[in-house]
Amino acid sequence: IDKTSAIVIITEVIFFLTDGEIPSFSVDMLRDMLPKNSRVVIHTVAFGDHADSTLLKGISKLTGGQFKSIK
Repeated sequence: IDKTSAIVIITEVIFFLTDGEIPSFSVDMLRDMLPKNSRVVIHTVAFGDHADSTLLKGISKLTGGQFKSIK
């Protein structure tokens, strides 16, 4: 293998465990915060019956992560 022509792809992974109740936060705000030239995958885990599942699903979808809910 010619290592001088190898492409290196680095993916950062975040596991976000929360009740999902994040005042004044949106998926659009997250999109603006993420580095433009890197790959960040965010998996979200919602705890409780009152978790904002819509927001957490949106975060996971935006970044190619997965959403799970724990009641």
